Amino acid sequence: MSLDVKGSLIDLKAEDIPLADVLKAVSGKAEFLIKSDDTMTERISCEFKGISLEKVIQQLLKNRNYALVYKKIGEARFLPFELWIVSGSHSQSPPLPSLAETPGTSYQKAWFKREFEDEDRLLNLITTSPSMVRPDGAGISITKLSEDSPFQKIGLKEGDIIFDVNGQPISTVQDFIQALKSVSSAPQLLLMIGIKRSDNSTDPIYINLH
Repeated sequence: MSLDVKGSLIDLKAEDIPLADVLKAVSGKAEFLIKSDDTMTERISCEFKGISLEKVIQQLLKNRNYALVYKKIGEARFLPFELWIVSGSHSQSPPLPSLAETPGTSYQKAWFKREFEDEDRLLNLITTSPSMVRPDGAGISITKLSEDSPFQKIGLKEGDIIFDVNGQPISTVQDFIQALKSVSSAPQLLLMIGIKRSDNSTDPIYINLH
């Protein structure tokens, strides 16, 4: 088996190898875990080149019941977090966390996608400036928010510093809006915005999408 991870893209070639071993190799490179009731012992042959992790997993686990757990840890002041991506038949559920048990507020994906779709409109509802808090330059400080804007509705406030969305660093307001837009079309259930409040608290904003 040959495996190479380049950024978010994967090159993978396997010939007559147990599916569980292929998944173990991929997960070791991409730093995620797989939750499933399926032992995945059958042997497979496959070849992918320059394909995203999500597409590789979707192809390998087509029609199966599973969940991916991404685990990332930021700087010391940030909490570890998990993102769950669920696919397959749900007649038998793997040990997944209930959305009712996760922190944060729930929103329908349709609402989230509609509210964060028009970038030009959103740019008129939020004003930011670069943050100098982190040495890597990531982070934007919210200096002004329009009343009743979608940003306010998901829990953001004036004075907040936004560092990342699901672990992806944010350096401009355009980065932030694009990150929110991309989430609305992804299969993940939990969104985390890494922030620092004006009172220096650093509890992330968790948003459940359903």
